[in-house]
Amino acid sequence: MLKRSAVNNMRTIPYGYRMKNGNIIIEPEESEIVKYIFKEYIGGLSYKKLADKLNAKGIIYSEGCEIWKLGTVKKLIAREHYIGKNAYPRIISDEEYYTAQRLSKERRRAIGGPTADLAAMKKITICGECGHRLERFGSRYKGVSRFYWRCINDDCTKLGFSITDDMMTYALDRTIISSEHKIVQNIGYEPNSKIIYQQNQINQMLDSDKADYDRIKEEIVKLASLKYESIVYKCSDKQAERITDLIANYESDIEKRAEFIRECVSRIIINNKHEFIVELIDGTALKSYIERTKKNE
Repeated sequence: MLKRSAVNNMRTIPYGYRMKNGNIIIEPEESEIVKYIFKEYIGGLSYKKLADKLNAKGIIYSEGCEIWKLGTVKKLIAREHYIGKNAYPRIISDEEYYTAQRLSKERRRAIGGPTADLAAMKKITICGECGHRLERFGSRYKGVSRFYWRCINDDCTKLGFSITDDMMTYALDRTIISSEHKIVQNIGYEPNSKIIYQQNQINQMLDSDKADYDRIKEEIVKLASLKYESIVYKCSDKQAERITDLIANYESDIEKRAEFIRECVSRIIINNKHEFIVELIDGTALKSYIERTKKNE
């Protein structure tokens, strides 16, 4: 019989484990829930139905984020930690894990995979509110496949609007076609005094016998922000000319979009202001706005 999950205050450790005397060990109650999730998924339940079932049973995911969501279950099932990888104790068998991965791929194919342009966008599109990647989810209703994009961070609810495939491709087309691209100076990343100071502060905190991990995580986020602000992407003259040429000859076509993304784009950012920002490999940022729809529409 499933018990209410023990609360893991540090959800940086995968569900099913906890730290004891500096070592990662199995958390008994959570590990039983991990086994239950794999069993039910292999038995035919979807990520969404599994999340609903766990919530109905009153099983807590973690303190501060008690509710199970589709993305939470999906990430759990994908983790190799549960078969003893990455120095974690084994919780499930290889057969259970790889059966779940095979079923996941088969179900994605049944719903319908992304076109080449959407597949390329999927690898580099992030949430401008929390910095996590946006994932493309699909479902079937009365035989019709529907797809939408959302932040994979279950704690992030700041985007506040639904994003469809058509909205993504239209926003990209509008951003590129309306842009006036200029080649920027070819400069690389150099750590400045603020970055060096911040890194030293984090190292000192990590070396402390009474390390405050919540504070350390905040300082790491600050360090990442400082590093990002100091970057201008290196780009050869040949690459810069190629970017300009592809923009000048850009077409609203699946393969043309995919080619442009693969060759020219470092990342795409979507934020709560509905800004659609395309960062090119030469450091240029092109911006337009994504069409708005009501959340869960």
